[in-house]
Amino acid sequence: MKISLILPVYNGERFLERAIESVLNQSYTNFELIVVNDGSTDASLSICQQFEQIDNRIKVIDKANGGVSSARNVGVSHASGMFSIHLDADDWIESHMLETMIEKIGENDVLITDFYYDDSYGKARHSIQRPSSLQTGGLIEDIMLRKLHGSMCNKLIRHSIYNTYKIRFPEQLGYCEDQITLIRILNNTNKIVYHNEAFYHYCLNSESATGTLNYNYFKKTILYFDYIEKNQDLSIENRLLIENKLLTKADMMYSKIYSSNEIIAWEASINKYLLRSSLTFFTKLRLLLHFFNLGRIAKYTY
Repeated sequence: MKISLILPVYNGERFLERAIESVLNQSYTNFELIVVNDGSTDASLSICQQFEQIDNRIKVIDKANGGVSSARNVGVSHASGMFSIHLDADDWIESHMLETMIEKIGENDVLITDFYYDDSYGKARHSIQRPSSLQTGGLIEDIMLRKLHGSMCNKLIRHSIYNTYKIRFPEQLGYCEDQITLIRILNNTNKIVYHNEAFYHYCLNSESATGTLNYNYFKKTILYFDYIEKNQDLSIENRLLIENKLLTKADMMYSKIYSSNEIIAWEASINKYLLRSSLTFFTKLRLLLHFFNLGRIAKYTY
């Protein structure tokens, strides 16, 4: 059974060779690697083309810059495997990942696995991704409450789901576009399985798209919430959306992102939900301390 790996690239020359080589080192050899160069201005395209020349399983597509969702969508449209998985240019995978995944997914449509967080010193932390339920509703709740990571990089997907249900990554979003896509996939299958082993190394560095909590990150997060509210097909319960907003508010407090009037107004709009939410005691405490302008004390609750 063929697996398609989809790798979007934008100015990824620093780590790109490591990512591609980790794919070529797979013990399972029936795969294709679709590399989508999204208008890089560094040496990324040249690196990709060099690999393409030495291995016919690699297909390089060069396109004008359109953002990561646009690049992922091009990859999804060109993929020919029975299953597919996504990879980011600054990450890498263990050599037995595909072999184990294809064995564990069986007749199911989605396989969820654990993954590693690698810090800037190369130290890996195992992130357990065991769902509280393998039913769609329970999985979406885990994702919205941040118990499960919304990334597509630790999930093997039966590729026909994308085309059967016309699922693509939302190109208007610059944050959590993979989470939105994953939720749409989960809404269209109940054949989901979990395997408690980590293969994917999610590398945290200053160049990562989601590596820093800053003003732009929070602006993108607010757009993500707006998208959910406007797209009812996602079937996300309002209580889960509120909980996620409150968790984001806690992040804002921890990162001291208060200067924007837009963000201040957004924060005020969700304060009314704080006391009746089901967040953990410490998260509620942090938010309450922030509400009473006691943020300096709140940092000691982490």
